[in-house]
Amino acid sequence: MKDKLQSILYDISVIMEVVVAIAILIAIAISAGYYFFSLDLIAKNGGENFTQYLNIAYNIVIGIEFVKMLCRHNVDSVIEVLLFAIVRQMIVEHNNSFETLVGVLSVALLFLVRKYLFISDLDRKNSIMLKWFDINNLFRKKENGQDKE
Repeated sequence: MKDKLQSILYDISVIMEVVVAIAILIAIAISAGYYFFSLDLIAKNGGENFTQYLNIAYNIVIGIEFVKMLCRHNVDSVIEVLLFAIVRQMIVEHNNSFETLVGVLSVALLFLVRKYLFISDLDRKNSIMLKWFDINNLFRKKENGQDKE
């Protein structure tokens, strides 16, 4: 009974993640539309509006990476989102020297973690989306008369 309840709650949480990802994608599409239609702001005032334009662009990219993180369920996508967020903060906000140094050290630390402490194969074996794709490929091969080895 307990295992069945945990399984149901887990399935509900996966569905809710997909719903949140869809809502975020809709918001990203609206933001991207605003982004492309606001090109005239740069032409009118130059530098000050360019920073706003860059801010919108980075927010869209971070939103897309966040949706990928929700769908992939792996550490690599979490590190990518953190990298984009830190770099966005450093570029758009024009921080003082100490804050910029902390940002650069944070990016370096994330790259070191990604390079030396992260084993992507372990993450891929447990990925829900990859298991789902494997199940779909199994059904497709059986429909075509092929058996999976």
